[in-house]
Amino acid sequence: MTNDDLEKSVEGQESIEEDSEKQVEDVPVKAPRVIHPIPESSNKILDPIGSIVAFVVPLILYILTIAPNVMPGDSAELITAMNRFSLPHPPGYPLYILLLKIWTALPINFGPDPVAVKANLFSAIVMSFACYFFFKTARLITGSSAASLAAALAVAVSRTVWKFGVVAEVYALNLLLIMLVLYGIALAREKKNPIGLVIAAFAFGLGLAHHHTIIFLIPLMVVLWPKGKSIDKVPVAGIIAGILLPLVFYAFLPVFAKNTPELKEKGFTTGDFVDYVTRAEYRQRADFQDPSVTDLITPGDILHRATKYLMKQFGWIGLILSVVGLFFAPSGRRIWSFMFVLTAVIWIFSVAFLSRGSPLGMPMNYLRSVDEFLLPVNVFLGFGLAWLLVPLAEKLLSQKDVLESEGQNFISAKYIPVIIMAMFCVIPLFVWMMNNRYSNMTHHTFFQDQSRNIIEQVPEGGILMVMGDEIYIYEYLQQVRGIRPDVDLVEYPFVIEVEGETQPAASSLAWYIQYELGDRPCVFTFNQAADAIGYLPGMALRMDGVALTLVDSEDPDVTFYPGDPNETWMKYQLRNVDKAMFFRLPDDIFDYKDAYLYVVPDDFEYEVFDRYINGLRASVAWLDNKGYGNDYSRVWLDNYTDMLEKVSDDAGFPKFSEESR
Repeated sequence: MTNDDLEKSVEGQESIEEDSEKQVEDVPVKAPRVIHPIPESSNKILDPIGSIVAFVVPLILYILTIAPNVMPGDSAELITAMNRFSLPHPPGYPLYILLLKIWTALPINFGPDPVAVKANLFSAIVMSFACYFFFKTARLITGSSAASLAAALAVAVSRTVWKFGVVAEVYALNLLLIMLVLYGIALAREKKNPIGLVIAAFAFGLGLAHHHTIIFLIPLMVVLWPKGKSIDKVPVAGIIAGILLPLVFYAFLPVFAKNTPELKEKGFTTGDFVDYVTRAEYRQRADFQDPSVTDLITPGDILHRATKYLMKQFGWIGLILSVVGLFFAPSGRRIWSFMFVLTAVIWIFSVAFLSRGSPLGMPMNYLRSVDEFLLPVNVFLGFGLAWLLVPLAEKLLSQKDVLESEGQNFISAKYIPVIIMAMFCVIPLFVWMMNNRYSNMTHHTFFQDQSRNIIEQVPEGGILMVMGDEIYIYEYLQQVRGIRPDVDLVEYPFVIEVEGETQPAASSLAWYIQYELGDRPCVFTFNQAADAIGYLPGMALRMDGVALTLVDSEDPDVTFYPGDPNETWMKYQLRNVDKAMFFRLPDDIFDYKDAYLYVVPDDFEYEVFDRYINGLRASVAWLDNKGYGNDYSRVWLDNYTDMLEKVSDDAGFPKFSEESR
């Protein structure tokens, strides 16, 4: 190549470069991409927020949906025992009674039934603390505050946790103690903090002084308890003291016994103390009642109920996600996941196979529901949900521009973790929407209202005979509310010995009516009284409202009287519904031709009776409209209305408002 050619080539190259520079100058320069990096310490931002939200949100929810008075179950018994400082059912629950006594002594009152509301509020506070310690525990073992908060709130609004967070029952405190055991172990295992072992031991000891199902945690505690050199300075003395010292609460049982009516005369012996603590009374109750084979609840029945229980808590999708999440634990945490699954299985099968006698159990058909005993299973499922969300939380938090806003971030990067936490809370929001109609107890007034109806209709100085544990709501009305203290309560069934032989329950009741009752009026809440009336010629049962009054079949003034809807029924009738009806009146109640005297007097209020039936029908329609079509109480109320309509139709009563029927 000649020099001329080389110069031309260089000049051409320079020309190309100049043109290229001009083209670059003509193209507008794009602003550099500004990214606000997500701080690595995002959990430090989320931890205090999550801790507050995990307690405050459940507490607000529980307060807004709290039961306005006493609910079915053990609420009336526990509140009455607290009020008179007496023994409830075994094992006596001394820790719960003492804490509730202190709490209800506070000079704060809410609503027309302040003692019951304060007792229900105690459960709300305790259950909220359980949700708080779930968050703290999940944070320790999953490492994600966002995932832990979403799981904590999902557990808080799971159906049964929510239900027992708004009523006066022992299960909220039981769940809190279980969560403290798990939190203590997690603190010791994950943070090498020996104080965690003392917390776990003390919570376990308190659990032994409260609800014995906490012993199902023993396998988990043995496996996950830090061993060897994994933790320094193990406080052995503190651990032993933490387990044993809370058992001193059982020393209050003899004190409670002195204020328990049925124990005042016969006393409270050492044997009674042992039987109470070990729940041996349940074995004795089974022997006493001698139920038929068809009345026995089998382990298979309980397992079937447990299966239905699991489906109700988070819904099908939530249950599947929670179970799948238990297999998402990272390699260093799989021992936790494995023990949660194993403990859940132990819990379910222990309730199923050990629930028919001491020390854990409820014999024969006494175990009406397993929901309350399986509350810890919700916790284990909640940890599975947290683990399922952890990978998603890590992925979102690792993104440099999580909103993909290409430099147009309207939210500062330091708030991005909070936004992610809020996004995760959509999950518990759906669980809340699913369970609100079942766990919201603000409308549940029917149980106490109807119980008051019954005791109010007992003649002055009369006797109200009730079936078994149903006596507690009436003791509550008399001793806590001061309603009808002139009525004597008698609990059925009982047995009487005649010439050294124990008589069956029906014969014993007939003997009581004939030789003990005298001229006192007597009202029954159970239709089994008809069996006893069969032994007594000249006696009959008259249906008064929703109770049965003992009458003389020769008395010309016998009246079939449904109750005056302008008085008692309109004052307390059907303000709303609960899930477990108190009294039992079958559809075929009037088929007992020999037992029930069915007399219609000349002055019978046909229009009042017809209007009352229509009021019941309207209540059923109201429940259907509010979404309670499948609720047990709605079904019962519908059946009860059908029964009264059958009476009206069979007797040829005139109809005054056929259109609304």
